[in-house]
Amino acid sequence: MISQEKKEPKINHILTLTILWLLGAVSDRLWFAFDKSVPAWDQADYLTGSLTYWRAFQNVQLFSGEW
Repeated sequence: MISQEKKEPKINHILTLTILWLLGAVSDRLWFAFDKSVPAWDQADYLTGSLTYWRAFQNVQLFSGEW
């Protein structure tokens, strides 16, 4: 009975973190869908870097020297 009491809070923490993560991901997607403004230079630079990594991981070539 003690082991069940210890597991429940851990599951609750995982559930809480999962819900928070989902809320953050959904709000991020909604922001990108509705905000059509041009980002400032700094944000644009970070976004370009993120997209570069995203494209690289879409086409994984581990044994290629250029990848």
